Amino acid sequence: MKILLMGNPNVGKSVLFSRLTGVNVVASNYPGTTVELKRGALKFGSLSAEIIDVPGSYTLDPTNKAEEVAVEMVKEGDVVINVIDATHLERNLHLTLELLEQEVPMVVALNLWDEARHKGVTIDVKRLEELLGVPVVPTVSVTGEGIKELILQIPEARSQPHQRTGDEKWTEIGNIVRHVQTLTHRHHTFRERIEDTAIRPSTGIPLAIVVALLTFGAVVGIGMGLRTFVLLPFFENLVFPPIRHAVTAVIPEGFIREILIGHFGVLIDGIGWPLALVLPYLLAFYLVLAILEDSGYLPRLACMLDTLFHKIGVHGGAVIPFLLGFGCTVSGILSTRILDTRREGIIVVALMCMAIPCAAQTGAIIALLAEKSIVALVFVYLIAFLFIFIAGMALNKMLPGSTPSFLMEIPPYRLPNTTSVAKKVWMQIRTFLFTAVPLIVFGVFIAGILYESGALYHIGILLRPVVVDLLGLPAEASVSLILGIVRRELAIAALLGLDLTLGQLVVGAIVALFYIPCAAVLPVLAKEFGLRYAVVIVLSTIVIAFIMGGMLNAAFTVFL
Repeated sequence: MKILLMGNPNVGKSVLFSRLTGVNVVASNYPGTTVELKRGALKFGSLSAEIIDVPGSYTLDPTNKAEEVAVEMVKEGDVVINVIDATHLERNLHLTLELLEQEVPMVVALNLWDEARHKGVTIDVKRLEELLGVPVVPTVSVTGEGIKELILQIPEARSQPHQRTGDEKWTEIGNIVRHVQTLTHRHHTFRERIEDTAIRPSTGIPLAIVVALLTFGAVVGIGMGLRTFVLLPFFENLVFPPIRHAVTAVIPEGFIREILIGHFGVLIDGIGWPLALVLPYLLAFYLVLAILEDSGYLPRLACMLDTLFHKIGVHGGAVIPFLLGFGCTVSGILSTRILDTRREGIIVVALMCMAIPCAAQTGAIIALLAEKSIVALVFVYLIAFLFIFIAGMALNKMLPGSTPSFLMEIPPYRLPNTTSVAKKVWMQIRTFLFTAVPLIVFGVFIAGILYESGALYHIGILLRPVVVDLLGLPAEASVSLILGIVRRELAIAALLGLDLTLGQLVVGAIVALFYIPCAAVLPVLAKEFGLRYAVVIVLSTIVIAFIMGGMLNAAFTVFL
């Protein structure tokens, strides 16, 4: 059985999906598109089914790629669980009536049932069942309330096909709401007053600054703590010594041994770079992001940034792709489908590829600079954000078209669910371990061959005008430009073993940050926006990286 979770955005579908499925969740693109679907298994008694978290949609009359996929998925599902926000019944019922017209057996999950009670909204569930003609189950996905009852109702799913015009739908929705919903006057709670502070400019902007600083501090602090006190001691004291001993005992001194455990040794750096250098910061970033997402703060942040974002040609909703880009550039690119126009997507992707470091690269930058100078670390990110703003304004002027108005639903604040947060973090970490780590190991292997064979010396001579003369880095740093093509963080990691001044470290970090996106980005860019655009972006990043690095090197030479 294939069960589809369908509903408007921000109704708790993802949390409900987490409740219904186990940890073995697979994220994949719908065939022929870049729209991502999450799939998981539900096993309860004799019931065994595949659960698919369909992209949030307001209507089956599609207005974007995600809604087009939602329409196609309805044809493939055996049962639909329509997730409704109980606090906004009238708006959510429009999609419900459209789904009923599709003649697919359906169960309604009346989610956010606790929020409805808090807001003085009372819904007669039995009466709603009678009017819709399908089972209706109140649920609170973050606590698990009603989940068992919802599963038990899946075999009772049924359809009530009835074609209506648009006006007839809204008339019927009005009748349903009038018969089943009762509103009770109540005063704002303390939590609701806190919610309001996040969207008022006078309080929301300072709050956004505080959240940004706390987020940055948490990622640096948690990541550095894990790296310094847990992972580095573990690998250096327990993992690497046996590896070195075993290789030394079996492999005679020479080329092969150096490839394995020497400078750029694949069994040392190939393990240490991804797992001791990058992983702790990656873990910290995704933990903080999952908490912010589940708490309901991100939509408020989008509202606060809307005015600023309009200056760079996008609306506040672009905060989601940007934040995902800080996690993984590929995920950020794919998420631009939520934007209203191709123009916005082009601006966001261009800025993302040029100046937004992914979480793995962020971890490498922190490891490179934080222990030497926090000021230098902050300086690198200030340069990146300043570039994003200036380049965004330039793109806004250059590209034809205008920025659409911004409409986004703001969910209530919620206490993040531990299980949901842990699952989100694990899915991202698992992707890194099985997708990125093999590429990093391969990159270190290539670097080892280049170093031990002497090819790196000749490459250094070839790239000397750029690496030494323009950027002021030692010739050995040319390996970072080669490895950066494989994975962004490798461009940073390759600088760790070099004896660099603080100024050279900053220049290296800036060049690596603006440098070419990793190899996985190009095919995604080409598929999403076309090969021509992808090539332009890649070439632009190389030019900008060298210009920025050269300017900084010249400034440091004069003033330091």
